[in-house]
Amino acid sequence: MSANLVRRCRPALALVLVLALASGCERSETSSPIEPTVDANAVEPQADDPTLALETLAVWQRTAERTDALAQSADELYEAVLVLLDRPSVESLTQARQHWHQTHDQWLALTPLSALATRHRQAFPELATLVRRIDAQPFEPGYLDGVAGYPYSGLVHDISLPITRDTLLEQHGLTDDSDVSLGFHALAFMLWGENLERPVVDFRARERLSAEQSEMGLTVEEIPNNRRRDLVQLIARQLLDDLRQLNDNELAAHGVATQTYEQLNAATRLLLLASASDDLLRERAPGYLTPSSSYRMGRFGGDERRQLAHILEHLNAAWSTGEAPLLSAIDDDVDTWRDNLEHLVAELRSETLTSDNRARWLDTLDVLAGPFNSQATPDP
Repeated sequence: MSANLVRRCRPALALVLVLALASGCERSETSSPIEPTVDANAVEPQADDPTLALETLAVWQRTAERTDALAQSADELYEAVLVLLDRPSVESLTQARQHWHQTHDQWLALTPLSALATRHRQAFPELATLVRRIDAQPFEPGYLDGVAGYPYSGLVHDISLPITRDTLLEQHGLTDDSDVSLGFHALAFMLWGENLERPVVDFRARERLSAEQSEMGLTVEEIPNNRRRDLVQLIARQLLDDLRQLNDNELAAHGVATQTYEQLNAATRLLLLASASDDLLRERAPGYLTPSSSYRMGRFGGDERRQLAHILEHLNAAWSTGEAPLLSAIDDDVDTWRDNLEHLVAELRSETLTSDNRARWLDTLDVLAGPFNSQATPDP
């Protein structure tokens, strides 16, 4: 594959994507496969190179194969949450947190495809909706439960809203992207708490009203501890259901998203992957290194840099591995790109976040994004 391929294809990228996405939205069960119309003079026959076709399919298949392990891990996470709620203890809380880490690490293995769905929502609407529910961040933790200065905030304390699945679905992204009531990071906040030290007592059921609660006219079901328990259980259950749907209906061999992707020509698949990676490196990855007044990327699940290192490793696996690395289609120096990424991963895991390190790491992310320049890609 030649790195000149994408340079030749980019002038027609807007036309490719507009037509591909339009046909994808309008197709029915009897529709013919998606065949984006491209000006024959804009994209040379090289765009359909068989090696490129195989490599762009292999990236999807290798990543999608990980969903079986993810679904199994999600089952174990949900069971651990149920044990925590049935028998709250330091041990059961620790187990639930450990299972969160294990499942979230499995989720990060899907980064190439989740980034694709996030960047190209029109092409993969069902997958994008799932990704938004599963991985919504950053968010305001006070939207869920009490925080410093606002101890009675959030869904836990707002008794005008019943804690039900429908409520959580309605409240998720209600007025702003930071309105997060579902997904990995909502569950992490509920398990760890604002200062990463949520006590076990927060998960214990309450069967009697205090004098103050009685005077307020609360019912037993409206006691904050009981609402918190219901909220944790429902967030964990919806996460399990969404990850199962991801595995069974979207990324399976005959899943909706898989079929959409496979029906695109090889050049379009490459450009979609490249623009998604560019967006990931330039827009999302810096959030793991940048403090914010909102819930920082990954904060409640542990060290943000460890999570960013995982993301970069999976991006590396998608682009620079194998006998014919996909990156070679858009960059003539795959080895240098890989070396830069691996050096950044090593530093993220071994060094502290100082201002100098942060500046250097952000510069490296920008360099890594270079080959994926997607300036010709229209926003969905």
